[in-house]
Amino acid sequence: MFANEKAELNFYRQLFQKMNAAVYTLNLDPYKIEWVNDSIILQDVLGLKREDILAQGEYIAAKLLANPDFSESVTLAVEKFKETPDIAWAGVYRVKHTDDNYNWIVYATSTLEVDDNGTPTKAVCIAIDPSNLLNTPNTLGHFIKHLNQMRFRPTIETLTHRQKEILDLILESNSEEAIAEQIGISKYTVTDHKKSLYKKLGCRNSKELFAIAQGAGMI
Repeated sequence: MFANEKAELNFYRQLFQKMNAAVYTLNLDPYKIEWVNDSIILQDVLGLKREDILAQGEYIAAKLLANPDFSESVTLAVEKFKETPDIAWAGVYRVKHTDDNYNWIVYATSTLEVDDNGTPTKAVCIAIDPSNLLNTPNTLGHFIKHLNQMRFRPTIETLTHRQKEILDLILESNSEEAIAEQIGISKYTVTDHKKSLYKKLGCRNSKELFAIAQGAGMI
């Protein structure tokens, strides 16, 4: 495909410049952005140019992390990388624009380099602006439904057979008395199971329970 290494290098330069995404490398200790492609997403999401980011690598990294999603998006990811360097990791987080407003980012990251002990020292990341996903609203709706099902599936799978049975009956709008009569237990036992369901599913009332069940694709 390429006549020589120079032609290949020019191709990759054009490729990274034309990508509708930010590709960047991170030094993990100290945490610092070392390289980023020249992408319009930088200006749109951060309000910064490539030169600004590279000149302020450590400061920009700190700014990226100074958001409400630090623990889940960064701390947890670093822990997982240390446990399994070859793990594939992706997620979402918010970054602050120079106008002090937060913008969303969808990212995927993986280990780029490891030290002699196999500990990750650098990571490569790809970030996209999720507002572009609105170009396919119908498909996006199905995708969101799929994500909700995946999100709640592990929790649903932890429910006991009896809890699932009672949950199904609750979702059919049965009262506690009706549920107790149908499955042959006391109303107080139903109440106890209901409280356990609320705790496991992270809800406080039937309204929230129905919302979670709907998101999980159960109704």
